[in-house]
Amino acid sequence: KAIIDAVAVTGDAVGDLSGKNEARLRDLTRNFTGMGYAAEEVAQAVGYMGMAGMKTNQIMGSMEPTLKLAKAGSLDVARTTDLVTDVTTSFGLKMGTTEESTKSMTRTADVLTYTFTSANTTLDYAARSLFAIGAVAPQAGLSLESMAGAVGQLGSAGIKAEKAGTSLRNVILRLANPKGPASDMFKALKLDVDDLTDALARDDLPGMFEKLNA
Repeated sequence: KAIIDAVAVTGDAVGDLSGKNEARLRDLTRNFTGMGYAAEEVAQAVGYMGMAGMKTNQIMGSMEPTLKLAKAGSLDVARTTDLVTDVTTSFGLKMGTTEESTKSMTRTADVLTYTFTSANTTLDYAARSLFAIGAVAPQAGLSLESMAGAVGQLGSAGIKAEKAGTSLRNVILRLANPKGPASDMFKALKLDVDDLTDALARDDLPGMFEKLNA
């Protein structure tokens, strides 16, 4: 039942009259079930990826890093899939081909794993933080890795999930135009705006936060 529902929301599987793509998704589910994952979990992951607009090739390339992330984060597969696809797409990482999907989803999974294992945060919190800032960070030239480093620092300071993402977004937006009230705020905190904007330009959010904490 779960795989039937999953196939039903995967566009190129539904529209493929030959049934080839549906068969590939069923094979994928069986393969990972043989590796110790529950068939229901794998099918749910396929469904979430399909609902996110991913096609069969993209799902094929994204499944392994997603399942490994779920296991590392002790989080159910469905929730993990929702989080990792949100972060990957919000940062505009390439997902066109199977190879691109594998590379992008693996990159996101690796970054998330490092973040929640090296800072006082969880997979769920870290992903929600990054998703909250994903629409702004790439436009400012900031990488997923740099943002994750800042999310980890905020998490260790007790600022997590959407609250961390909102805080980061506000800092970036204010530094993008450090005039008026924003300029006054930085002066009141005795912060050198040039140093902060230079860290921002170098894609060094962790370094910027070190300056803020100095």
